[in-house]
Amino acid sequence: MSAPSLEIDTDGLHRRSDSPQGHHLQRRHEYIESTGQNPSIQLTVPLNNAACSQQRTDSPQGAWERKPLFQLPFTSSLANRCVNGGGAPVSLSPDSASSALSGKTIGGGTRNEIYGSAQYGSGFGTYRQNGDSTTYEPDLTLDVSSRTSNLAFGFRPIPWGNYRGADTAEKAWKDYRPGVGFASSMIGRDSALNAGWIARKNEEDRSRFDILGDAATINIIADVLTLPTDKGGCGADGIYVQPMIYTSLANPNDTGADTEPNLAMSEGTIMAFTIALHPWNIIQYWRGSSVAIGNSTYNNAFAHPNATNQDYWAASPLDLTGVDPDWFNCLNRTIAAVIPIVDPTLVVRNRKTPGQIAGIVVGVVVPVLLIVAAAVFWFLRRRKAETTVPESDGNNVSVLGKHLHSSLRSGSGTGIAETPGESVEGGEKKA
Repeated sequence: MSAPSLEIDTDGLHRRSDSPQGHHLQRRHEYIESTGQNPSIQLTVPLNNAACSQQRTDSPQGAWERKPLFQLPFTSSLANRCVNGGGAPVSLSPDSASSALSGKTIGGGTRNEIYGSAQYGSGFGTYRQNGDSTTYEPDLTLDVSSRTSNLAFGFRPIPWGNYRGADTAEKAWKDYRPGVGFASSMIGRDSALNAGWIARKNEEDRSRFDILGDAATINIIADVLTLPTDKGGCGADGIYVQPMIYTSLANPNDTGADTEPNLAMSEGTIMAFTIALHPWNIIQYWRGSSVAIGNSTYNNAFAHPNATNQDYWAASPLDLTGVDPDWFNCLNRTIAAVIPIVDPTLVVRNRKTPGQIAGIVVGVVVPVLLIVAAAVFWFLRRRKAETTVPESDGNNVSVLGKHLHSSLRSGSGTGIAETPGESVEGGEKKA
């Protein structure tokens, strides 16, 4: 399922949409001179910058900006890949059915904080404004139950169920579902919030890594990772995007599947077998624990619920035997570079569709025309009444005739005076 495309005009200041909803995108005033980036953010973390710069060079004009943009729910903000982020948080404007979202905000996160750790709950923190500068204080508690008021990057953490407050966060944000239904092969599950994509270096490579996130993000990541390295990708040979469902129907060989948190993904359109991932199978989180890469054979002893050491950076060693380390680093840095985050430089303005415009014409213009027509009709009727000679009053003498007769008798306005016993008739004076 594809999302409505949003297209940038050549001047970089205004954007339009060919979607039926008819959105109009504008660069926010304070970023008009920034050519689409927040100039106050200087990126210092390791990123595959070629994943952004190379594709911008190779893409037809406007194609790069058009493909990844999608609007975030209950806001006029958009998520975009390769942007620096930052800016002020934006308040959600929920409808009556989603009133639980009132008072919540999204945005403010920068790509400098895109990396988390191997621990769920990593990647959160507080941004504080100090004059013209902004400082970031990471939250090292690894409990997402308190992350219910702001999503700095605009995306919900992966829903691991009853694990480190994930169920509380899930309930708090249940009506806020960014990136839903963007996958091209969701197998009848277009409403699935999370999706997975299996990355491998080639078909013969038995080492594989499962990438989890919202459907829109996973599709964007998959598109870039499969590109050759000279085009900014990693030359990955991936298996198409599938939904990730929180369920107890996980890998039957995993004895903890029925009682421990997991996300299950069925590989293949015929549901040949199921891959289950648990929080301790995750190697790396990004974007406030909303995107992750893992492997079912990896076991982070520090991520189990009963682990005594749940330090922010605690992780068991990753066995990369048989894995090209450069290729794995490419995955890590490319994902960090292209993950969509809130783009503070753009805002969506709704534009009326032809049907809405027709409704306005009918609802406003037509009543005005009716009022004008009624006024014209009243004016013409009154004018006709003033210029038409009234009919006889029953004595074969019209009202106007009586008035004239009275005037003639009194001589007013005629210059002719009657003498007593005389009358004027036929222009002759008679006695």
